[in-house]
Amino acid sequence: MFENYDKEYLKRVALKIAGTVLGVLVVIYIGYQIWHKVTTNVKYERATPYTYTVKTAGEGYIIRGEAVISSPDNGSVVPSVTPGARVSAGGEVARLYSATGADVMQKLSDVDGQISLLQKTGTGEGLTNRDVSKLDSETYGVITEIRRCVEQGKYSEAASHKMNLINLVNRRNAATGGTTDTSSQIAELQKKRDELTRSLGTLLSTITTPRSGWYYPTTDGYESVFTPEKAENMTYAEFKELIESPVSATVGDAGKIVTSPTWYFICELDGESLSKKEVGKKYSVFFLQNRGVKLEMTLLRISRDGDAGIAVFTSDKLPDGFDFARLQSYELLEEEYTGFRVPKSAVRMIDGQMGVYVLSGEVVHFRKIEVMTEYENNYIVVMNHEEKPVETETENPDNDGVAQSPEWSPDGSDSESATETEDTSPKQYKWLGLNENVITSGKGLSDGKVITNMN
Repeated sequence: MFENYDKEYLKRVALKIAGTVLGVLVVIYIGYQIWHKVTTNVKYERATPYTYTVKTAGEGYIIRGEAVISSPDNGSVVPSVTPGARVSAGGEVARLYSATGADVMQKLSDVDGQISLLQKTGTGEGLTNRDVSKLDSETYGVITEIRRCVEQGKYSEAASHKMNLINLVNRRNAATGGTTDTSSQIAELQKKRDELTRSLGTLLSTITTPRSGWYYPTTDGYESVFTPEKAENMTYAEFKELIESPVSATVGDAGKIVTSPTWYFICELDGESLSKKEVGKKYSVFFLQNRGVKLEMTLLRISRDGDAGIAVFTSDKLPDGFDFARLQSYELLEEEYTGFRVPKSAVRMIDGQMGVYVLSGEVVHFRKIEVMTEYENNYIVVMNHEEKPVETETENPDNDGVAQSPEWSPDGSDSESATETEDTSPKQYKWLGLNENVITSGKGLSDGKVITNMN
């Protein structure tokens, strides 16, 4: 009897425990499902303005109005003025010495460069500690450009940045108060220059310029090949012939005079790029050998032959320290887009509208986007949209402009049928706005969802 009683009792206890455990598991399961619906791990990034540029890179040619100055005799020509200095007609530009020596001339060139840099640095040109950060950034940019040139084997281009780097270092020293007396440094360099000049022998003659303009001590033999007249008239085929033509000898040249501030830059472009260009419009050209300086140049003309051609740009700007070497590495700004950068992985299609989810507090919202362009794994989307006011009432044109109530219908149907009509129009979402948190990673997202656990 007790055995039967014990069995029945144990059975009831077991069933009771099993029911309790099952109930607990059900509660846990329901709780998990509720938690899962309101909880997700999300990552997001803020929508801020971003500018994406499309550039064409290559090499082009500078053309200026240039008149070569001939040396009256053999010997070494030592400039009397700094390269690019403005001189008047009949003014002294150089001196001719009897002896020759390439090493001495190179040392003279280096000394002149150092003197020029120190003269520009002066006492600091009003620079203060606030300018240090900018100068550090520019110095880093020049060093990066030198490294790029070396990695690509463009050693002469890398060397062209030397003087600019020295100038930046000197200016930084001036800004931090670390500059020594530049006048004494210039005096020492001038003594060194005089010693180098005396080693070149006897002064044979003084060289003057027959025309006013900007003096440059070196020539490249293309002065009579690339002329302003040809820049304004030559065809693409003629351009191809010019760049293959032999250069004139430069032996016996004492430098050249640039007779006009107007200069030209010619580059070869493909048909697609040329088709987007408009004559008379200004374009941004970046000159890599000149620290990547950006100049706004006017497109003068286009000469096209099939799928390629030339674009001729012009300017009258003469930036201080600009290296007007004939062959220039450049980047031409084709297009520029400023908007929000949105990862493609964050984009969704909701109700036939492209957009992204954003997190506002703990609530997820869907925002529309309008794509301007794409690059790599990102879209650049429009960031300035005017939101249309939400209409709360619909006017009936056949009812004298009186707003219709939910109970009224034009066919005389009753209010019950009217309320049963479903609104099948897509939901109107807002545009993505400045500084909204764009969700880039997350599961189970939907408009209006509450997020309680965020990364």
